[in-house]
Amino acid sequence: MIIEIVKLKGQGRTEEAESLFQQLDALSSEVVSLIEQVERHLGIEVAPPKSSREDAFTKAVDDVLF
Repeated sequence: MIIEIVKLKGQGRTEEAESLFQQLDALSSEVVSLIEQVERHLGIEVAPPKSSREDAFTKAVDDVLF
């Protein structure tokens, strides 16, 4: 999916790239949520709060793509 986003952006198809990026962001959030559920179940806390990770990921990808 990331490769497709980069290709679309390179082709000037920014709206399509942004749409795919939003889908990727939603999937990433779901993965993070599931990892946090596993961490809670195991009684461990190994990462910063979800919002910090999401913000960092979104900013990093935005900086590269847009």
